[in-house]
Amino acid sequence: MCYLKRAVPVRLARGDLAAHARFSSCAVVANSGALLSRRAGEEIDSHSAVFRFNDAPTAGFEAMVGSKETVRVTGRKGLDRAGGRAPAGALVAWADSDGAPVAPGLGRQASSVEGDPFTRIREAMQALFDDRWWHLGTGAKSFEPTIGAVGMLLAMSLCNTTDAYDMSPSEVSSTAPFHYYGAHSHPGVISADDNTWHKTFEAERDLWARLSTTPADEVFATGRATLLGFAQVPCEGVDPPQGRIALAQSGVRTAQGTKPALLLVLGACLALAAAYLVVLWAQRDLLTHIGSGLTSASSAPGACALLVYLVMLVSLDLLIKREAEHGHGHYSVSPLVVVPIVECGKFLVSSVLYIATKCHARLTAGPAAAPAGADGDELLRREWDGALQVAKLMAPVALLYNSNNVLNLVCLANVRLDAYAVWRNLSILFNAVIWVWALNRKIEFHRWIAVSVCLLGSCFNTLGTDGSIVVDAALSGVLLSALLSSVASVFNERVIKSEEAEPLSINQVNLLLYAETLGLMLLGGTCVGLVWGFPSLATVRATLAAISPGAWRIICMQVAMGLAVSRVLKHADAVAKTVVGSLRDVAIVFIAPHVVAGTRFDAISVGSALLVGIAGMIYSMPAGG
Repeated sequence: MCYLKRAVPVRLARGDLAAHARFSSCAVVANSGALLSRRAGEEIDSHSAVFRFNDAPTAGFEAMVGSKETVRVTGRKGLDRAGGRAPAGALVAWADSDGAPVAPGLGRQASSVEGDPFTRIREAMQALFDDRWWHLGTGAKSFEPTIGAVGMLLAMSLCNTTDAYDMSPSEVSSTAPFHYYGAHSHPGVISADDNTWHKTFEAERDLWARLSTTPADEVFATGRATLLGFAQVPCEGVDPPQGRIALAQSGVRTAQGTKPALLLVLGACLALAAAYLVVLWAQRDLLTHIGSGLTSASSAPGACALLVYLVMLVSLDLLIKREAEHGHGHYSVSPLVVVPIVECGKFLVSSVLYIATKCHARLTAGPAAAPAGADGDELLRREWDGALQVAKLMAPVALLYNSNNVLNLVCLANVRLDAYAVWRNLSILFNAVIWVWALNRKIEFHRWIAVSVCLLGSCFNTLGTDGSIVVDAALSGVLLSALLSSVASVFNERVIKSEEAEPLSINQVNLLLYAETLGLMLLGGTCVGLVWGFPSLATVRATLAAISPGAWRIICMQVAMGLAVSRVLKHADAVAKTVVGSLRDVAIVFIAPHVVAGTRFDAISVGSALLVGIAGMIYSMPAGG
């Protein structure tokens, strides 16, 4: 508080507001759609002064936001959106981020906020908050603070106490519309927590909650934070802040007010799962199991493949989240460009691996290894014997993968990436059922328990700390995507482990799969080009040049992971792959706060991650016997 008082002194030039006496109590009313869930209008109007922003209306919203207005904090753009006129009877605090002068005609109704408040606030926020906070914003704006920050500091300078309404995160803000009025008032499009336009948005909201004299639980439940005015805070002898606020300490990311009943249920599930794991340990010798390799998932090649796959999953999720944070929650380039490049990369790398393996085998074996009388063409035909039959079996897999890639494009355009990552865990159940049905394999009872616990942990991860479930409009698409992914994965395993594919190496099988996926993409692209026209060479070059370094890293990781999946399926199985894939939640929940911004770190997310981790350990137990 004292640092802000010194670093961002708010001064008003001329006008009636500059000459006004100090207000005893003030209400600062945000433009947030979270206000629609409250009926705080009468309470707001009871204050000595009410501060509002830009073009926010009161007519028609009196029950929610009140009707009284003392100060309108705005600039040129806000005034233009309001029709060029300030509300009658309201004083205007003119704060324009572009430095535009006070609009003509406002006269003494307007007082300009002097001293370049936007620059001073930005410098203060950068001094107070760790650098990784700024990854919460997007590339569309630099470090331009919100006009709400100017209004809050102005109110704290002019008022003895300030009640800020929905200027901080609350239990409804994540699902409420961005504004309570106008173009951004539609639910499910842009939430009140969205920071598309200002990098400092999250840090500002966290700051008001920190400075509030109201208990954190109450701020989160009601959306109202009470702050003392600067004049009420003695700052003599107060040292400047030591260190900066880390992202992991964010009140925005760790919502307050977790329901005790929810924690009780989660704790009971953890206790039961842990108890079942202990029973399995008692029934089976764990050390003997580790050394025996009784299951394919715990054999040396399978364990290595699963470990590499887990590291890739975590790395890819973190890369995607970082790229999304720099690109409005989406890739910097269309997935329609990324996916074909990924498939082409898989084909090229598989070709190189196939040729390298073949050359190494010939150099190692020597000329004597070749059958007598066999020429090069004959050897090649023998090496690819059965490939046509495998290609026929692989065709449905290629079609499923391509269909899922198209569906993913739709889902990624409509679902937040972190929400998509959570809901795709429903592929766990799909994989287990299809694995049994398609491959005629038996899954031991304890592994069904593991699948169930893993699914339970994934479901817990979708809950908010208040027990609410946020259901995205595109949820059905995500579920269908999870189903298609499971079907493709299981049938891919069936082909890889089939008798027809036994003579072929894993690189040969991959070449067949990626050749078919590329062929289907080429066919689809040709059809699109015939209907809507083919892009010019200059357009293709410009599109490739626009791919950001982060997108290239994602492409490379997806290529590597695509090649790893087939090896996982060769040495383990689809259920093991899916359960280990779910273990990424355990790593993500602890690693992500130190790498990216868009992540949760609360009792629910940690508890759900532990459930998934226990499920992985249960699955690793060998069959009883």
